[in-house]
Amino acid sequence: MLVTKNPAQYITALEEDTTDALQIGLLFSGQISDTHAASLLELASAIQSTARSIRCMCLRFKDDVDESTMSSFLYFGQMIVSAKAIESLVLEGVGVGHEQIVCLQEFLSTNKTLRGINFTETKLDRSSSILLTGFLTGNSSLRVLDLSSNARVDDDSIGTILTAISLGGSQLSTLNICDAHFDGVEDLIGDNGSITTAGVRTITAFISQTPSLVTICLKMRSLNDEGIRDLSNVIRRRDCKINRLEISGTFGDGALQSIAEALKSNQSLRTIDIGNSLNLTDEGGRAILRVASVNVVNTWKQIMASNNTLRSVYLKSRPPPLLVSQDIQHALRNITNVDPIPTLKQKAWRYVDSNIEDLSYTKL
Repeated sequence: MLVTKNPAQYITALEEDTTDALQIGLLFSGQISDTHAASLLELASAIQSTARSIRCMCLRFKDDVDESTMSSFLYFGQMIVSAKAIESLVLEGVGVGHEQIVCLQEFLSTNKTLRGINFTETKLDRSSSILLTGFLTGNSSLRVLDLSSNARVDDDSIGTILTAISLGGSQLSTLNICDAHFDGVEDLIGDNGSITTAGVRTITAFISQTPSLVTICLKMRSLNDEGIRDLSNVIRRRDCKINRLEISGTFGDGALQSIAEALKSNQSLRTIDIGNSLNLTDEGGRAILRVASVNVVNTWKQIMASNNTLRSVYLKSRPPPLLVSQDIQHALRNITNVDPIPTLKQKAWRYVDSNIEDLSYTKL
């Protein structure tokens, strides 16, 4: 998202007589000028009174902000306390930490309408996550939680945040939790990250207790076969609403086999995106294809128990060469492009076509 150091750029737009949604992006770095400080407070006033919806407000902090900038930001946070126009808030950058959250704490703790909150590449940790509990327990409107690449987020932080959301009764639809510095397969090797297998269990338990979830993205070094099995137990439930699942970790074929088994009863999942993993081969891919592909001829009983909603499984290309063959990857990407009933019909007709000689006819 584009950000600017000049808050005045948004003031005119906020005063326009329109209901079109707006996005605001502010960059805080170094020392703030008197002009920009005054504009920041004017912007806060405009946010307070605007009739426009602010779809997203992104606040990006570099790690060189000085006292003058933080003083101005504190006033900004106090002035937007009762603002209801902001739909989602993004806090981004290594300069975001305990002090920045303190400045926004009153706004957050009294807010009942914010639908999304995102922390990306920040210094969010266990102490600053405690500051969020008032907001998370008091706002049942929250639908999106994104914790991406925050190096200090650990098991305690995860536990604090997810427990508060559960207590607040939010019907969360999107959950993103990603380890920091986890872009390539080489990042799987060595440091296991701040979130351990205990943290993964906390996350999967939360997912199990939150049937409103539709989109889940989990990218963690500690996400192993056991963690995927716990996720699979959620996927197999009839009340599961998850339609997109994005996963990266240290799991292997056993994880995909557990997902394949869960797919037999799942009626919601459309896309699975599998990123970094060291241990996948054709075996895991075949397990999913046996359950979902229209091109695999099974027994009639297996067809009637198969999955008809999954459309694509994407495997991220990365060095070293992926051990899953190109044929399996292609088949996974192109499971089907039609809805469940036509998918089932395709399987049924393929079965009939392959077994036509075995059919017997009874004269009426």
